[in-house]
Amino acid sequence: LEKIHSKGWVRGDLHCRNILLLNKENAFISDFGMCRPTDAVESKDKLYGVIPNITPKIIHGHLRSQTVDIYSLGIVLWELVCGVIAFADRSYDVHSIVDIRDGLCPQTCHFAPPVYSDLLERCWNRDPSKRLCIKDVLNSIEFWCYHGGKTDVLTILTDMIYLGVLINP
Repeated sequence: LEKIHSKGWVRGDLHCRNILLLNKENAFISDFGMCRPTDAVESKDKLYGVIPNITPKIIHGHLRSQTVDIYSLGIVLWELVCGVIAFADRSYDVHSIVDIRDGLCPQTCHFAPPVYSDLLERCWNRDPSKRLCIKDVLNSIEFWCYHGGKTDVLTILTDMIYLGVLINP
């Protein structure tokens, strides 16, 4: 997704079923049928995609953008930590679409670390301009992996500032 966004493109239909795992370290996005340059994204009369991964703004008729991909990535990351498909207990019908349009998001997992839940909420922000960009998402995840066992607050804060991870919520 970082490579797609760095080229100025929008993925457009990101969900867990189009992410392929080669091994524990390597995952790839497949099915690029909806991938477009941001300036070539068109308004569509039809709503397409996997219902839980569609941001409310798209349901309201807004154009797809990189912030839409970030919302969808947040759903994928939620599914990863929770081990279930988002809204698996609901039918993917007009009622689900209306509920998502009105702001329905998956509930945070009680066993997810608070920083992870915070990341998800920032990916799902109702105001797309307040969502993280892909680089901020990656910086956060890389930071957590690097600092997993560190407890020295000054070292962590210094590294956060250096890496650009210290972001105001």
